[in-house]
Amino acid sequence: MTLPEAASAGTTRPPDALKVLHIAQMLPGGIISYIEELLPTQMAQFGAENIMALVATKDAELLSTMAPGTVHTFPKSGRSLRELYRFARRALAVVRAERPDIVHLHSTFAGLLRPVLMLLSGKSRPAIVYCAHGWAFNMRTECWRRYIYAMVERVLAHFCDHIICISAFEYRSALARGISPSHMTMIENAITSQPQSPGKAPFRASAGINLLFIGRFDKQKGFDIAEAAMAQLNDVPVTLHAVGGFVVNGTDIVQRQCKTLPNIVHYGWHDRRVVYDFIEQADALVIPSRWEGFGIAAIEAMRQGKPVIAADVDALPEIVIDGVTGIIVPPEDPDALAHAIRGLDRATLARLGRAARTHFLECFTSERLNREILDTYRMLRKG
Repeated sequence: MTLPEAASAGTTRPPDALKVLHIAQMLPGGIISYIEELLPTQMAQFGAENIMALVATKDAELLSTMAPGTVHTFPKSGRSLRELYRFARRALAVVRAERPDIVHLHSTFAGLLRPVLMLLSGKSRPAIVYCAHGWAFNMRTECWRRYIYAMVERVLAHFCDHIICISAFEYRSALARGISPSHMTMIENAITSQPQSPGKAPFRASAGINLLFIGRFDKQKGFDIAEAAMAQLNDVPVTLHAVGGFVVNGTDIVQRQCKTLPNIVHYGWHDRRVVYDFIEQADALVIPSRWEGFGIAAIEAMRQGKPVIAADVDALPEIVIDGVTGIIVPPEDPDALAHAIRGLDRATLARLGRAARTHFLECFTSERLNREILDTYRMLRKG
């Protein structure tokens, strides 16, 4: 395959520079955390003007560190067939105009663009890298849906140049579903060893133990499980601080749809820098997910020396070592989660937190992530 050597006519770039276009149908959550880990290194390596993104208009402000003119947008991040068609048309237009060397597709819906981008030919076609950030066929849903998702992914795997799996669990799952290992690698998620300077969080600490939940209030993230557990703990001095909210087709649902419990405080969505301050002030992070391709919030907490109470699902036990860096509880079991929380004390949390920080530094810093991503890009260019 021949890759483009210039962004446009009359424009030259150093021979080792690559032009990279990141495409995401929806940024909030783990996707923006992941992309923010890649951007500084890629802009420093290839030039800020050569690192671009295509995201929904409402998400563009999340990429404020990118160079002017490098963030392209499409109107809505909905998932209807009409909106996906418009998304695909916009992606084709941006790729034709910018002529990137690499298109890096993030998450399942952006991954649907793979056969569309393959329609480009010759020097117009970039190398296509796809990362599901959690395979759809691992969702806890009906078996027939999971079968269809796996079948679609097997077919679409032929329409890209490389697939990145974010955890060992994700890689094993892909192999089990019949996706060939020939163009697939496991590049485990990671983050920088120190967070950006945190913003000030409106954290309302209680006198007891303060737990933190970060993310969407949906089936996957299991916020309803956390609610059910906290409903059993009115006699215990513990508070759950919830940062996030419901999301349907990219639109926040009002907070009044949550249960009203005296030991849960809701804050809505906040900028990542503010989230770091929430983590700093909390005693531990709670991740009661039903499925989780990786769990980037877990390593964000461990980076700041906070232990994690996580469900025993998918990749989470790869990150959280039970009794060492946190506590692993049975999935979809509010009683077990409530029992684990009831047994917490500050001395134990402090000990687990120190071990969590050490484990993070040994395994989950972003230098390795960025090196392996850049190696993948360069391999595709040479190929």
